[in-house]
Formats: sequence, C-alpha cells, structure tokens
Amino acid sequence: MAFSIEERTLIELYSDLESPSLEKVMQNTERNLPAIEDSELVEQLTSLLHKLSALTDADFRKIDFTDIIGY
Repeated sequence: MAFSIEERTLIELYSDLESPSLEKVMQNTERNLPAIEDSELVEQLTSLLHKLSALTDADFRKIDFTDIIGY
C-alpha cells in the first residue's frame, strides 16, 4: 500500500521514535484525534487509520520514511 508524503509525515509524528510500531501509531493517533479541531486534519487522520488497519506489522516496517523532514 502506498502512502503519500503527508501520510508518512503523520505516521512519523504519531509514532514512538524509539520503537516505531503499527500498534503504537494507531493508539497515539486514536488517542489524540478527539482533541483536533481542524476538520480536514481529522478527515486525513481517519483515512490514515483506515489504511493502517489494513497493514500487517511486516508491511508497516517496510514504509520508507527517508524523505520525511526531520527523520
């Protein structure tokens, strides 16, 4: 599954940098979603959660974050 640079940036923002995992990204995103007031960002994150839920842990580990600023 392909992720846009925006989606990969969001994944990186919501990951545990010491030990990134699919489960942790989804937990962090779901926990923070209710506090977000920007409806466009809520829509992007909801869509991202849907895409992430279709991945396996092995698929998640294959995501390339090298073009993300600050990675």
